[in-house]
Order: sequence, then structure tokens, then C-alpha cells
Amino acid sequence: MNKKFSMLIAILAAAIVVLLAVPIPKAALDDGGTREYAAMTYRIVKWKKFYAGGTYEKTKVYFGKDLKKTLDELWAEEEAGIEHVFDAEITEINGSVVTVRPAAGTAEAASSDKIQFGTGNLERIGFNVGTVVRVTYRGGIKETYPAQIKAISWKNADDLRDRDFDGEWLDKSTAEKIEKDSTGHVIITRIYADCFFASPVIPSPYELKLNGRLSEYLPKLRELHSVLNIEAAKEEIEQLHNKAAEPGFWDDMDKSQKILQRTKSLENAVENDRRLNVQAEDIATMIEMYKEENDDELIEEIKQEIDGFCDKIDKLTLSTLLTGEYDHSNAILNFHAGAGGTEAQDWTEMLLRMYIHWGEQHGYKVSVLDTLDGGDAGIKSASVIIEGENAYGYLKSEAGVHRLVRISPFDASGSRHTSFSALEVMPEIDDDMSVEIRPEDIKMDVFRSSGAGGQHINKTSSAVRLTHIPTGIVTSCQTQRSQVQNREYAMKMLIAKLVEIKEREHLAKIEDIKGVQKEIAWGSQIRSYVFMPYTLVKDHRTGFENGNVQAVMDGDLDGFINAYLKALSNGTLEK
Repeated sequence: MNKKFSMLIAILAAAIVVLLAVPIPKAALDDGGTREYAAMTYRIVKWKKFYAGGTYEKTKVYFGKDLKKTLDELWAEEEAGIEHVFDAEITEINGSVVTVRPAAGTAEAASSDKIQFGTGNLERIGFNVGTVVRVTYRGGIKETYPAQIKAISWKNADDLRDRDFDGEWLDKSTAEKIEKDSTGHVIITRIYADCFFASPVIPSPYELKLNGRLSEYLPKLRELHSVLNIEAAKEEIEQLHNKAAEPGFWDDMDKSQKILQRTKSLENAVENDRRLNVQAEDIATMIEMYKEENDDELIEEIKQEIDGFCDKIDKLTLSTLLTGEYDHSNAILNFHAGAGGTEAQDWTEMLLRMYIHWGEQHGYKVSVLDTLDGGDAGIKSASVIIEGENAYGYLKSEAGVHRLVRISPFDASGSRHTSFSALEVMPEIDDDMSVEIRPEDIKMDVFRSSGAGGQHINKTSSAVRLTHIPTGIVTSCQTQRSQVQNREYAMKMLIAKLVEIKEREHLAKIEDIKGVQKEIAWGSQIRSYVFMPYTLVKDHRTGFENGNVQAVMDGDLDGFINAYLKALSNGTLEK
């Protein structure tokens, strides 16, 4: 008995020792790969953090009061003690506040083209605008404009001259000649006035090119972080999660769905920011590997990573252009077959499929509200709602007449045909918008659904058609399971059209506000889709082209949308 008891005591003692002394690893953080190992009496943090000043890697052990601190608090203390050095040219001196322009290629230059610091008790004699100085500072870079740092020392050009450079001082003419004839083997640095320094540190042309493009886009990443207000988004996500956990949250389905949609949008923004920062750090690491190993096989891989990184930054930047009142809203799409008979109806169905694919590929919820089948093939008209953040902001570019050129599958002679279809794009408007719809102005008809949808839909008069008597606008929905749901969606489309009417200027005739504004025929198209005799999709407003017709028909529309938003922002959109 005593033996068993002793063994039990030994096991318990070993367990206590393990809990007290053996650190348990936690998941790696998304800040670059920081890992934490926690025991009851101490904690180990292997810092690997990507931040404004570069990459920080260090392993530290924490005891006592540091056990209660968060990693953010520990990092703030850690960052405050890090010293950084960079060269810069003084551009402005205002009392004890100095503004400098960091030298190209430095981490500070990637953060901002202007950096300010207070000189305090530092020596201020001998420093003038144009002087190149070497600045030492602690802590991070405060992301204001100009950016701000806490400088602990600065030295002028005379101090730099006294340093033991592995290079050569040159006069102006020699430096200019070397710079002109250089193929990347020599770096010329302007130090002070007409003094130049030829550095023997020889990066390869590839390294210069890769680092140059990365340095160009890193400030854009930091700007996006600020524009999208990522830190505030994280706080709002937490607040929304708390709301979702409150009793009765699901009692109001419309309100709860909007909260969940907002949460998902914010989470996507935060996740995109995190992924881009991790990718930037990975690219920087790959460039360092290339420098150490001089492995040319890495060049193409690095180039692809940088291209992908820059493309993501460009697309995310474009999303910040969506500042219209309704750009954040869901989008309602109305398709109308135009000139071309069966050909046009088939083309309209192809367009419907294309936008459904685009919406699904971008994570949007796509619902077909109403369709009117064609005679022999295709559809005469259709209504679709695409739900998600900024759906209308992106899809507003697609409103207009779309032209198709192909060999007709309905013509036995195999001749070439031209078909037209038009697309209306409207934002989904909340019911509380300032649009007055009197009940007596609405005529509602119910009928049996003509499309697929199951026995219930086809056997009951659940489809709804609403007619707004003052304008003659007609909306309908037949795809939902109940009459109430169909009426709700039909009313949403009606409200959207009436808001469009209200906001449009200089209306003279009611025909101007009903349906598509241009004739759905030759000469009015915004985009042409050519299947024969060559393959090309061209937007006539922006000039953007894509030769891969099949990819476009499968939903690859981002190039056209991005080109439109860019042209709209720059004021170069052709009417």
C-alpha cells in the first residue's frame, strides 16, 4: 500500500513540475511567425515580427509581472528599445522639429517620403536644409504624414566622411560619368553638396529590380491599412460578435443578417491585410535567400510572388474608390433581350450565366428572382439579386448594351449573326429610404410560377407581379416559395427603380425612366463579345480587351470592372 501511495505521490509531483517548468507551445501568430511557449512560472517568446522598420527576430524569456502582460504590451516595450539607423536629407527645419527625406531603398523610405523628429537636447549647430544626415532612433515609425520617430542622435556629412567606408569619394563629374555608364555594378550616393561616394556593395540587377518594386508597393500596403482602418475594424468585429451573442439576436432576421454581413465584410478586410503583410515578409525573405545563395532559379519564383502581391494591392486599392452613396449595397440586375430574336434570347441567358458565375466566384450570394423564357431557346428577361459588400459598386460598370458576334447555332447555313442584350444594374435600397409608395398606387397580381422550383411553387399562385400605377413600372418575382417572399423581392426592385427615378435629373417623359435607356441594338453597345472570325471581348468605354472569351463567359470580369473604376476615378471614361 505504501509503495502504491509513494508512486502516486511521485506521479503528482512530476505533473506539478511539468506544469510549473515545462513550457507549452501556442499557435504561431500572424504577425510574421512569432511563437510563444508558456509555463506557469515563465514564458518564452520567439519574436519574428514584420513591422514598419523591417523584420525583428529575437528570443526572450519573461518572468514575474511580465507573465500577466499581453503580447501586444510586451511588443510595445520591445519595439521601444530597438535602434534603427538610416540616411536622409534635411528638407525643412522648424525650430526644434526637423523634416527629412529618407534615402531611397531604406525601410524608412518605404514607410514615408517625409519623416519628422524633434531634436530636443541634441546638437543643432551645423545642420541646414540640404544636409545629408545619419539618424538613429528607437521604437517604431508613427504612421502620420509626415511620419514621426523618436531620434536619439543625428550626424552630419562631416561625421560620415570620417567613417571607414569600403569605397571611394568622387568629384561630381566623375560620379556623373560613372552613373551614366553604370549597368548596376556601382551605387553612387550623394552625401553632401557636390561630394559623392561610390559604394563597392554590388547588388545584382535582378536584386535591384525586385527590391525596387517591393519598396514601391510596401507604402501602398501601409496606406491601405490606414485607409481601410484595420485597427478600428478589429474593434468593430469584436463588438458585432458580442451583439451576435446577445439573447434574442435572431428574433429580427433582417437585422441579424445585416450584422452578419457587416461582420463578414470586416473580417475579410482584416484577413486580406494580414495575408498581404505575411506575403510581403515572405518575399523579403526570398530576396535575402537569393542574395546569400545567388541562386538564379529563385528569380522567377520571386518575380511571380511580387507580381501576385502587387496585383492584390492594386485590386484592393481599387475597392477604396467605391465611395458612392450606394456602392456598398447589394445589386439588382435586370436582363432584357434585344434585337436578334431567338439569337438575342440565347445571348441573354449566356449573360445571366456569366454574372451568376462572377458573383459566386467572389463569394456573393446570387438569387434569381424572375425569368421569362424565350420561344425556342434562351430567355426574354430575368432579374437577379447579388448580395454582398460592394456588389453594386463593382457591378454598376456593367450596365448597358452587350453585343455578341458568333456563328449561329440556330442557323443551318452557319452564317454569322450579331445579337444584343441589355443589362440594368440598380442598388438594393432599404425600406426606410425617402421614397413614398402609397398602397393605392400599387396593383398586385398573383399567378403560378412558370419555372422550376418544386411542386409547391408550381401548384400554388405564389408568383407576384407589382405594377406602380403612376409610372407604369412593373416588377415581378416567382422564384421564392411563398407569395409573401416574392412580394418582398418585387417591392425591393420597385423601390430601387423609384429611387433611380428620384435621383435622375432633367426627366421629361415617363419613358425615360422605364427600363433600359438606350435602344438595344447596333451602335449603343458598351462591350462587344466576338466569337468569330476571331475571339475578343472589348469594352468600348475603356478600351480594355481580353482574348480569352471562354474565361470571360465563365465569369472573368475583374479586368473590365477594374478598368472602368480606374477610368471613372481618373476622369478618362469615354461616354
